[in-house]
Amino acid sequence: MEKIAWLFNCDFEEQLFANKRSPAISNKTNQEFEYFLALLNPERYVYTQKEYSQEFLEYFKMKTGNNLKCTKMSSEVKLWNGDFTNIKVKRKLQSKLETLKFLKQNNLISHQANIIT
Repeated sequence: MEKIAWLFNCDFEEQLFANKRSPAISNKTNQEFEYFLALLNPERYVYTQKEYSQEFLEYFKMKTGNNLKCTKMSSEVKLWNGDFTNIKVKRKLQSKLETLKFLKQNNLISHQANIIT
């Protein structure tokens, strides 16, 4: 059975509004959050392409009592901070334009704000 591996997808907002989504990748920006994900739940696997030093692996074990669980291959990579289900709703909730419109319509904004195109 393949492991489920978590990935912090920093590109979520960009991909949410793109017409084409790229597969989950382990880029430098996402790798900066791997340690955070591993600390939150050291029992779970983190998807990465990074090679961690032995010194770091020992440090992680000292801090958590667990070995850092990483995998480079997985049958299922799960995005920790967002998936692409209910995409229309997520686009609306993520849209800064929709947020500003909502704030203005409900008198929840205390200063003048305009949408500039």
